[in-house]
Amino acid sequence: MPKTDPRAAAFELLLTVFHDQRPFDDALNLHRGLAKMAPRDRALARLLAATVLRRAPELDAIIAPLLNKKLRGQAAPVQQLLRLGAAQFVFLGTPAHAAVATTVAAAQLTGQRPRPPEYARLAVA
Repeated sequence: MPKTDPRAAAFELLLTVFHDQRPFDDALNLHRGLAKMAPRDRALARLLAATVLRRAPELDAIIAPLLNKKLRGQAAPVQQLLRLGAAQFVFLGTPAHAAVATTVAAAQLTGQRPRPPEYARLAVA
């Protein structure tokens, strides 16, 4: 997966919005990798991030029953990965195996390592 992968970019956009509390337009303008992407990949990154932003409460309602406890602190970014994978599958019609594989690859590409260790299995669940 190239460094300018749309799913990795979408994940980074979501971190900027949810964790840095920046507006989505600012996140788009600040992301250096988007400008280097092909227009089709840039559009996919934007679609993925926008879908998660629009559907976050619904995605959280789908994900919450599958977790033993809330994702907080250092594990909070994993929530964005779970939302991203679920959005692809539930709202964008991506086959489940592809949504999982590309989300895991995006996590690896961005260097996301779930912490504390009890959350590590989420990245490959």
